[in-house]
Amino acid sequence: MKTEIIILTEAGEKFGYGHLMRCLAIAQGFMAAGIDSVFYIRGDAEPDRILNEFEWSCLEWLENTPDVKGRIVIVDSYYSDEAFCKMIYHKAGRVLFIDDYNRIAYPGGFVLNSVIGAEEIGYPENSSITYLLGPKYHPLRREFWDVPEKVINREVKKILVTFGGTDMTNETPGVLRYLKTHYPELEKHVIIGKGFSNIDEINEAADDKTVLIMNADAEVMKNEMMECDVAISAAGQTIYELARVGVPSMGFCVVENQIKNFLVWERAGIFYFLNTISDKNAIMHISNIMTDILSFDIRVRINMEVKKLMSRDSTQKICELLISN
Repeated sequence: MKTEIIILTEAGEKFGYGHLMRCLAIAQGFMAAGIDSVFYIRGDAEPDRILNEFEWSCLEWLENTPDVKGRIVIVDSYYSDEAFCKMIYHKAGRVLFIDDYNRIAYPGGFVLNSVIGAEEIGYPENSSITYLLGPKYHPLRREFWDVPEKVINREVKKILVTFGGTDMTNETPGVLRYLKTHYPELEKHVIIGKGFSNIDEINEAADDKTVLIMNADAEVMKNEMMECDVAISAAGQTIYELARVGVPSMGFCVVENQIKNFLVWERAGIFYFLNTISDKNAIMHISNIMTDILSFDIRVRINMEVKKLMSRDSTQKICELLISN
């Protein structure tokens, strides 16, 4: 397998794991086409289990940039400025910048923003840029390329709770306590990421109907989404995998740039929005939403509508564009 793809991203306690996971999805797409990728990661991540199929190293690549001459380069970072992006654009053979909110003026190449409503952000016209906008271009991990039809049960019996790889705002314990008090009949499946520092608090909040799933890989995540009736999730990359499976969900925004994205999901009537960053009483809104989401008819509608937004070959589309010509 030939190596042509260089991926510059960040992960760890400070950054979370969302950037790394969507870059992993793209690398899996290239792997399916017979092209290998090398990851350079800023931060304190220990991604050996996540990237066990790929070469990787932790590197402060903003200061010590690897040789990208003639290569396809993917940059997924909130810290790369215009000068850095311009340098990469002129040195690389082809470059993909992953963006979430029109963060900077990109010099050229491909700009990927797969959030719902990205087409309405108003990116500047630039003949040197090919924009890949909207969920039809969302990088889905390999396990979510082919997904069986999800069965929508008449009654809600199992709820999935997932706050990414770090739970950086410590939402899981409070959500678990609330569910234990107000919905004791529900079986709670809680995803515990590798970067969680609140496991003791989560254990204290658990009851005999709580199932803790440690360091779930993509296959386990997909199976949990297939098995659970509804989900409570951070409003990051997991939302798109929930959408691909068709899980009726409610979400917490844990960083500021997620708010606009999630409001578009809510306006579309397919996900429920629990909070803004400053809302200290977000957990109290769960009961209002559960009134709706417990309804079989509403869950059937959400399941049908949300899957329409996602494309099973979205990852392959990105890779094909980057290696064409």
